[in-house]
Amino acid sequence: MTSPDIRRTGRARRTAAFCTVLALAAGLPLAPFAAAENGTAEAWHALDAGEMRDRFVGFKIEGVYNNGEAFSEELKADMTTFYRDQNSETPGEYELRDEFICFAYPVPIDTGCFRVWQRSANCYDMYIAEGQGFPAVGYYQRMVGIGWDSRFWRSDEEPTCPGNQLAGRPGGGAALT
Repeated sequence: MTSPDIRRTGRARRTAAFCTVLALAAGLPLAPFAAAENGTAEAWHALDAGEMRDRFVGFKIEGVYNNGEAFSEELKADMTTFYRDQNSETPGEYELRDEFICFAYPVPIDTGCFRVWQRSANCYDMYIAEGQGFPAVGYYQRMVGIGWDSRFWRSDEEPTCPGNQLAGRPGGGAALT
């Protein structure tokens, strides 16, 4: 019997090849796909609640929104969170449900539920969940790493995000404190 890791890797490679053929047929640029391919085939997939719990709870994440604004967030074991960006900081709450992480804050900042895709060893993309008044991002966009609402990494490990996303960190690479 094939191990789950080998099946997942094979399925991911077949999916990647299929997406490449579709992109070429549609005349779409492959640069985002090349960036996604820099991670291992096993890395780029949607995380479920258990994977998110293992990777993020008890840790601080840092990231950037799709507009380049930096943020950080501590996800605590008691399901509370502490959010920071250049303009504010606030406590909040989160919930892990199936393949979604949902946030709620007592102040008017973006809240809601998101899917998390692992892009590489320490790089994750967040996509707003369907049905919240925003257009859905399709599977192809998630596979190749485009259309994300935020891109983030665990702050206790070296980030592995492609491109210039790290430039959005305050001080040109320094972490939010």
